[in-house]
Amino acid sequence: MTAKFFELAKRLDAKPVRGMDGTLFRGLTFDRLYSDASMPSVAEMWQALDRDRPLPPGTPPSMEDMENSMAARFYVICSDSRWPGTVREYQRDVAVDRLRYPMMGGSTASIGPCAFWPDERVEPPVRIGDRGASNVLMVQNERDPGTPLAGALKLRQAFGKRATMVTADQGGHGVYPFGRNTCANDAVTAFLVTGQRPHGTSPARRSRASKGGGDMLKDVRRRRAAQRVRPGDGRALKRFRWWQLPFRALFSLRLTHEDGRQTVYAVDVRHGQNQSSGKVKADLYLDGRHHAESRLPAAFPVRGGTVEVAMSAFGLKRCHYVTAEGTEFPLVPDPRSAEGRRAHLDRAHPALSRAISFLSATVLLVALALLVPQILGPVTQVDAVAQHIGTFTSPVRLPKWLNITIGIATAAASTERALRLRHNRLLDGAAG
Repeated sequence: MTAKFFELAKRLDAKPVRGMDGTLFRGLTFDRLYSDASMPSVAEMWQALDRDRPLPPGTPPSMEDMENSMAARFYVICSDSRWPGTVREYQRDVAVDRLRYPMMGGSTASIGPCAFWPDERVEPPVRIGDRGASNVLMVQNERDPGTPLAGALKLRQAFGKRATMVTADQGGHGVYPFGRNTCANDAVTAFLVTGQRPHGTSPARRSRASKGGGDMLKDVRRRRAAQRVRPGDGRALKRFRWWQLPFRALFSLRLTHEDGRQTVYAVDVRHGQNQSSGKVKADLYLDGRHHAESRLPAAFPVRGGTVEVAMSAFGLKRCHYVTAEGTEFPLVPDPRSAEGRRAHLDRAHPALSRAISFLSATVLLVALALLVPQILGPVTQVDAVAQHIGTFTSPVRLPKWLNITIGIATAAASTERALRLRHNRLLDGAAG
């Protein structure tokens, strides 16, 4: 492929074919790599030029058809960056680029409209940093010819914890909504509709054939949970009341159909139920009517995936929509619920929210360090245990009132984390 590209470019530089020279050939080839769907037209163009046959329709494209798109492009690139101001500088850059980038040549470094762009800017350039609200979703094709993945990873790093990035296993420049990667498209749609993002930086390419042991175990658990689902009775969903704050969790999920219609699911869990009885259940509502119910942990089949619900001793630890490709999105809490009020605090006061989150984790870590040694001491005094591992004398001895205070603090910290659907087996599990 590469050899044929250079062969055609050299031939067209020496003798244009059907009005196309080497510079136009390079530019059209690069331009049509911006979409995977246009790659067949690249092959047709190459074959026609190689055999001196009529070019495919629309090759080269009419400049009238490109006027608007080129004007928008120039407005972006000419305003974003400073450009050389003398002919000598452009001559030097063209000579350098011919050697440095032989596939494109020096055409991209030559004089263009940006050389005559006004110096005055409407506003200063935006500075990217890790301070600010954590509400950024980035989507990036792995084989983007215009803005490579390497640059997107640097931008993701500059955002810090403010951003989540979804990488799509496809080429082309631009992911949403015209790309064919449904996983990436679903992630963006869910973000636009609900404001929720996948966790971390996730590849939108997971397939069932590539699942490991951990994913297979999750599938087994999901199938078992799905067997517990029972049909609903069609009753209407009741509004959330303020006095239900300590006893009820209500989350929703909006899914958009291809024709633009929306389906609204709601998950209703009553915290006040006796968890030890094994009767804690979640109710799933579809467009305001009772659709299904299940004991927890639950896995409700819904359009395009599954809604998974699980509970800890301090509240919900999981209420997520999992797509068929494996991408996860937390459901949106009702704004009147305790979870909804905590989410509002995170949006309105992100710095305070992070401080509270840090304090909760710190309390649990300190409690783990202080309480576990005190528990291990008496346990190792039992003869059956001492014979196998020996005895352990705790270096920490706290008064009863302080242990009770630490216990209350850990319960409060774990409850705060449950309001954010955060759960760690070691930290929150030990607290419970």
